[in-house]
Amino acid sequence: MMFSVLLPTRNRLELLRYAIESVLRQDCDDWEVVVSDNDSTEDICGYVASLQDARVRCIRTDRFVPVTENWNNALAHSGGDYVVMLGDDDCLLPGYFSTLSALIAQFSSPEAVYAEAVQFAYPGVIPGHAEGFVQTGYSELFRGREQPFLLDRSEALAAVRKSMSLRLSFSYNMQHSLVSRRFLESLRPHGAFFQSPYPDYYATNVMLLAGRAILVVPQPLVAIGISPKSFGFYYFNNRSDEGTAFLNNLDLTATPESVRARLLPGDPLLTSWFVAMSCIERNFGAEYAISADVDRYRFLQLLYAAKGRRPLRLASYWAALNWSERLRFYARLGLAYLFSALLPRNIRARYVRRYMNRVSPFPSFDPQIRTVDCKNILDLFELYSVAR
Repeated sequence: MMFSVLLPTRNRLELLRYAIESVLRQDCDDWEVVVSDNDSTEDICGYVASLQDARVRCIRTDRFVPVTENWNNALAHSGGDYVVMLGDDDCLLPGYFSTLSALIAQFSSPEAVYAEAVQFAYPGVIPGHAEGFVQTGYSELFRGREQPFLLDRSEALAAVRKSMSLRLSFSYNMQHSLVSRRFLESLRPHGAFFQSPYPDYYATNVMLLAGRAILVVPQPLVAIGISPKSFGFYYFNNRSDEGTAFLNNLDLTATPESVRARLLPGDPLLTSWFVAMSCIERNFGAEYAISADVDRYRFLQLLYAAKGRRPLRLASYWAALNWSERLRFYARLGLAYLFSALLPRNIRARYVRRYMNRVSPFPSFDPQIRTVDCKNILDLFELYSVAR
């Protein structure tokens, strides 16, 4: 059984080195790395050639393409029995291949694996955190579980339905997932495996939706980097527009034409999420009776403007909404503001916080942040090597 590691990259050679090194240091040799260089100005393929390892290959686009196209480019050039997508600021943790080889054999070759991951924030990347730290993401799939298990179909479908309603119940980061080649082939009638401006939001939910044998591993097997050159950096520092340009992912060609009229200005993350779910509706909606919640998406964009105390921007939404939305959305916001204004000062902020948490796409949870003495993600790999 061979593993394919997909490594799309652009002008982040100093980070890419660590990601590749985390594969080279694995205790299993049956793998390949496919680096897909997205028209970098740095000599990515020259570095790959200097490794003199035939298992590590580099391909290059002839122009700067959207992130989704580059991901599909990497996948198209891979040939492994199981495929994992690794960002160039991420790393496999020690024993990734050997652990999964044993589990795949134990659970009779599942179609896909969804494993826990740790998030590693580089020093100074997250406001208020001068030192590097690790944290866990949010996933109901792992709740109360300590041993690997096959995911129940009803639980998988419930998770996807929450995603379609823009409610996060598990992490969509592609690094969590290892997907079998035969499962990828079964999805070909529905188009490319990676679709929409957020290819991981699309692919991870499709995996849970269409997969019949999904192995869930509660132990962390990969580290997701939040580096100074990552979308996470832009997002956590309230620079979403720069993050969108970084990904080059809001090209309308990635958005179904039927969806474009439904889009509203506001948070690009909400828009990309909604478009990803709309692509799932287009490809699988009739078969699984699911649809993207356009009403909730449009209300959340209005709430995004209200939350930022942008009265002019909030007023501009009036023309973009239909009459039903105007009545319902502004009534909901008006009642919430009126009720909060009637509350005593000492509990008003608590009410607003609870209201926002109730309607938010993201749940409140304890990320279990732990400071680590690591300057980069390879330091973290070595820290886990010692612990193992």
